[in-house]
Amino acid sequence: MDSYAAALRRTYPTGGRLDSYFIGGGGYVFPRYVENNYRGRLIVAEIHPEVTKIARERLGLRPSPRMTILTGDARRTLRRLSATERFDAVFGDAADDFAVPYQLTTREFDELVASHLRPNGLYLLNVIDGVRFDFLRSKVRTLRETFPYVGVLA
Repeated sequence: MDSYAAALRRTYPTGGRLDSYFIGGGGYVFPRYVENNYRGRLIVAEIHPEVTKIARERLGLRPSPRMTILTGDARRTLRRLSATERFDAVFGDAADDFAVPYQLTTREFDELVASHLRPNGLYLLNVIDGVRFDFLRSKVRTLRETFPYVGVLA
């Protein structure tokens, strides 16, 4: 998450407006970071309601008028948003055990994300891979089919 924060700070000054969409809530650490450091709205798509429940009960997640939590697959929840809905940043932080769910790794999904990004918007995502980085190389190739600039941080 430090890489996410560093990328944000370079592009969007702390305290400014940042409308964001989160693919996965996890412990809601980064959505709360964004909420505490930026103005704007946040939408979090978390497929597992138990994850949100645990974040509320044990990790101190509080209701917020700026944070909307949608329970469901990020691809489906993003597709249901108005075609005019745009974000400054989309954060991919979804994992199903030891892999990113397949439906979130396709060119079609990347195009859906791109259609909801504002000009100069950021799509930042975690990629889980093994020793030889076969999946990472494949994901970078797929991202390059949609996005003009793709970078990798270890």
